[in-house]
Amino acid sequence: LYDDFKKAFKNLYKLYLLPIYSAREENSFKLDIEKIAIDFGGSVLYDKERVKELIKKSEADCVLLMGAGELGNIKKYL
Repeated sequence: LYDDFKKAFKNLYKLYLLPIYSAREENSFKLDIEKIAIDFGGSVLYDKERVKELIKKSEADCVLLMGAGELGNIKKYL
């Protein structure tokens, strides 16, 4: 779905990505979050507190969060 995500994200005002982690599978595609961020026109955030700061000071009409794992606990960062 790499190319599909790349197309979907191309018109975003800002795109921030968090590091990729494997649940049970191996990274068989050798995905690198830094390369993905460059390809998708975004930036990587390594600090979850930075996510909190960016959301709180955002003047965006919409903030979309997608992911798995700890994203379900995002309220603790807001």
